[in-house]
Amino acid sequence: MKPADARPAPLRVRKLLYYSVYIPTLVVTALLMSSIGMLFPYRWRMEAVTLWNGFVTVPLLRCFCGIRVEVSGRENIPAQGPYIVVSNHQSAWETYYLGRLLRPVNMVIKKELLAIPVFGWAMRAAEHIAVDRSLRHSSIDQIIREGRDRLARGHNVLIFAEATRMPPGQMKRYSRTAAKLAVDAGVPLLPVVHSAGDCWSNKGSMRPGVIRVCVGAAIDTQGKSLDEVAQLSEAWSIETFEKIKTCE
Repeated sequence: MKPADARPAPLRVRKLLYYSVYIPTLVVTALLMSSIGMLFPYRWRMEAVTLWNGFVTVPLLRCFCGIRVEVSGRENIPAQGPYIVVSNHQSAWETYYLGRLLRPVNMVIKKELLAIPVFGWAMRAAEHIAVDRSLRHSSIDQIIREGRDRLARGHNVLIFAEATRMPPGQMKRYSRTAAKLAVDAGVPLLPVVHSAGDCWSNKGSMRPGVIRVCVGAAIDTQGKSLDEVAQLSEAWSIETFEKIKTCE
């Protein structure tokens, strides 16, 4: 048996330690991103700021909270962009992690995030696509318009196709916005699924375990209809999500 003093600290204490590093480094990174970072080219500042993304979603989480990350299909990420990414949505974790993995990437986010002091400034500086989700049709038009602009500048675009965070083990029917943008712009659609909610819930609670991320083969949209692309991406996502749900 291990001596009593060798037992790991309670998860509540480890989570507190995690956030004692997470919060101040977030504030510093966001302030730098939205101030002197604006003096540098977009790709340079996103390369720098997403180092923080990688730090808080992998080594810091593993060290303090016992959460590990396993990625399969990394070789499917196109060597050259731009492309559209469609992913399920369960927590804040994947917004950070995929921001690093798929850089340079602009995410479709809810506009309320821009109103958060400091954090919102960084989100604005990152040039994410902020939409009013209550205006469904106009928000789709905005995503298509601004998405094409980001693609023309060589940025990838990430869309969480469920439009809201789902509980662990659940998926909601995907919207077709990501497929529509990919088909309209003539770029590949890269499907991604993950199990982040198993370890980092949409309420922010954490528990030790493994977050599994699966990257599918990029779907070539050339010569395919919107229906074909949407069906291919959703079918792969549902099948793969069911597989990672059963992993221990």
